[in-house]
Amino acid sequence: MSVQIKIETNAKEITRGFKRFPADMGEAIARAMDKENTLTVGNIQRKHLTSRGGDSVGVVSGKLRNSVYATKANVTPARVTSEIGSNVFYALIQELGVNKTWTIKARNKKVLADKKKGIIFGRQVTHPGLIARNMFRTGIEERAENYQTSMQQAVADAWEKAL
Repeated sequence: MSVQIKIETNAKEITRGFKRFPADMGEAIARAMDKENTLTVGNIQRKHLTSRGGDSVGVVSGKLRNSVYATKANVTPARVTSEIGSNVFYALIQELGVNKTWTIKARNKKVLADKKKGIIFGRQVTHPGLIARNMFRTGIEERAENYQTSMQQAVADAWEKAL
């Protein structure tokens, strides 16, 4: 399952003119996007997958935080695409939340307990669901202006270089 987050900017107008730009224009834009993606992955890891509370998932094992990746930018005459995501199975659950309850039953022990807090829950508990954390969406949206600025600068620099 994949989740698409579209950030609407004037990028569509810019990409319409790709056909008349020099060949290295796309490469310059891809480099700019790859740079911004690296910074965005760091932003998501630092702001949304490290501390607990709010829209942050916090760290238990670090598996989710360490799994965040960005694909290399792919440039076609019509668009520039890339993905930021995670291959951890529960990333989507944390991103979108779960709007229903479910029962957790003790399997290997007689009761469910939180040893750190010294709380015994019983043979089963009803989990209340999870709120949507939107760590990817929010992390990307927080840096959307940087993408626009960086790609516009890449276009200007490549154009200047081509002249």
